[in-house]
Amino acid sequence: EDALQQAIDEALLLEEADKRGIVVTDEDIDKMIFDYRNATGISDKDLNLYLESKGIAPEDVHEMLRTQQRINKLLNETILSGIEISDEEIETYRDAFKQQIGRVGNSNIVFEPSDEEIRQAIYLDRAKNSLALYLQNLRSDAEIEIR
Repeated sequence: EDALQQAIDEALLLEEADKRGIVVTDEDIDKMIFDYRNATGISDKDLNLYLESKGIAPEDVHEMLRTQQRINKLLNETILSGIEISDEEIETYRDAFKQQIGRVGNSNIVFEPSDEEIRQAIYLDRAKNSLALYLQNLRSDAEIEIR
């Protein structure tokens, strides 16, 4: 059932990307693969062996990456780019964290996340909630037929 829901969600997101004219070119995909290979130092041969070990045919990689990038672009344009976190929210989170976690054991050592760690935690929480709401709206507007 989860796999079915994921497939439906992916189809809805891709349909919305189509409506918005979001495309990822072959050149974009080639650059992604080139950048990945440069960052990791992996050869074409080793990359293909890795893909085969995961059951992925090398010729399918372009379409998989295209799908992933189209969805990423859609989400960045629609929900993720609008997420803002104020300094006040970081302090509120920090205060709640201190109250909930307190001190570690009986020692005087206090673990406190950095502002960036807090910002990331808030961002991820908002992104997750925003994505759930976005998908809920897409589902409610869709006519889904399972054959």
